[in-house]
Amino acid sequence: MIKKVLWSAAAILVLAALVPGLNAQTSLLQQDFNAGGTFPPAGWTTNNEQWRYAQNGAPSTYPYTNNPNYTGGSGYCADCDDDNNNYTGIVYPGSWLQSPNFNASTYPVVWLAYNLSYNDIGSYDFARVEAWDGEGWATVVEYTSDQNPNGPSQRDSFNISQWVSGLSDARVRFLYYETGTTWAWWFEIDNVNLWGTAGGGPGGDTLIDFQLVQIIRPYDQEEAAPFKPTCKVYLDVTVDQPNLMAAETWPADVECRITDLSNMNVVYDKVLHDVPFEMGYTTVGAFPDFTPEGGKQYKALFIVTNPDDIDHDNDNREKKFTTGAAEEVTPTEILAPLENQQNKFSPSAKFLEKAGVDEAAVVLHYRVENAAYLAVSEDSVTHDFTANEEYTATFPEVNVLTDGGYTITFWATSAKGVPISKPEKSLAFNYTGVEEKPEPVKYALSAAGNAVSFSLAKSANVSLKVYDAAGNVVATLASGSMTAGTHQATWNARPGVYFVKLVTPDYSSVRKTIVVR
Repeated sequence: MIKKVLWSAAAILVLAALVPGLNAQTSLLQQDFNAGGTFPPAGWTTNNEQWRYAQNGAPSTYPYTNNPNYTGGSGYCADCDDDNNNYTGIVYPGSWLQSPNFNASTYPVVWLAYNLSYNDIGSYDFARVEAWDGEGWATVVEYTSDQNPNGPSQRDSFNISQWVSGLSDARVRFLYYETGTTWAWWFEIDNVNLWGTAGGGPGGDTLIDFQLVQIIRPYDQEEAAPFKPTCKVYLDVTVDQPNLMAAETWPADVECRITDLSNMNVVYDKVLHDVPFEMGYTTVGAFPDFTPEGGKQYKALFIVTNPDDIDHDNDNREKKFTTGAAEEVTPTEILAPLENQQNKFSPSAKFLEKAGVDEAAVVLHYRVENAAYLAVSEDSVTHDFTANEEYTATFPEVNVLTDGGYTITFWATSAKGVPISKPEKSLAFNYTGVEEKPEPVKYALSAAGNAVSFSLAKSANVSLKVYDAAGNVVATLASGSMTAGTHQATWNARPGVYFVKLVTPDYSSVRKTIVVR
């Protein structure tokens, strides 16, 4: 667990001195880095001699002049500048200042506090506090320009129990890492204090109690559809010095475990790590979705975990829930389009009811996507299925596609919009729109009353005449060269029976027509 509290350096020391029984804490290591003495102090080690004492704004054992931006007291300083402008040349990777070993073997909770002063950890620099966990160095906190603004001193306090509790050779170190040329950075540590407690907060006088108070989701009855497990946690904090708790959050792990009661198999087990909690109620709903099967009974168990929790009897809660009858209508065969589809088509597929129940108002869908996975055509139809019925669904014609590759997908949803196809069915197809060629113009002749229409397959010399019943020519409607295509003509005629004759080098035809008043 990692926590940050801003408080004065004197608060811990005064409180420990005046009310040691209240705090129930044991000092494991203290180092005030007072001026003078040897470098480094007894038991402390460093891998870079540019870690030096700094006092009143200037490193006392290094030939640097006063740094006007240094605001700390006495302490150890990494990369201290001489005039706030000159780069000191630290390019040594992983410059660190390491504490002596301390014995944390009998303390379940161990706290580390220190004063920190720095001037803008730059984009090429970072500072880190690490703890030895018995096998290697683990990061307690890292400072970067993104995480921390420029500033003088602040008090940082961290629970480092997860790394050092139970170790007889525990230790911490402060690491400064510079990877490029920067200006006027420093990282100064002072007033390091390590102590062990039996539990609670920094002074041993804070009691925390996480309570799993409500399961919001699942409901007693769920659909066979995805839902997000959700619970509510209450955090109760008791502290004798409430001013020390300003802007405090406490991390805890929250687990959701779902068991299929038909076979007692755990079908879902997810943990949210280090969820931040403030005092009071917090809704936790960041779990991944869970999709239950239809017609089953399940048990959901939620657990909240924090090593400093004083009461574990109220950390969990469980709930049984059931799902409605199974629903399944699945596409079994795609009838249209074809893999190589030419011209417009009406999407069509066979759907089968596979759960053996009557299904009212099942919605059948299709969607066509292009190569960029964008939907270019989609539609739905509704059908009431009987048990085990196979139904062919045909959708309206698709006429918006251009030549190229596409994917069509068919699926079904219940009346409530829940997907019930197991699985959907898709087809990748190529579409080609073949241009429809018009029918070629043919020779033709028609007559109705005194109106005549005729077509020429190609340009030609034409003779179009009208004869009466005795064979006499009564009108010449066309004579000479005419273009291909359809033409029309009329003539003034008395009532009677007539014959219209069309003659070209390649075609001749006669049509009878009657003119009436």
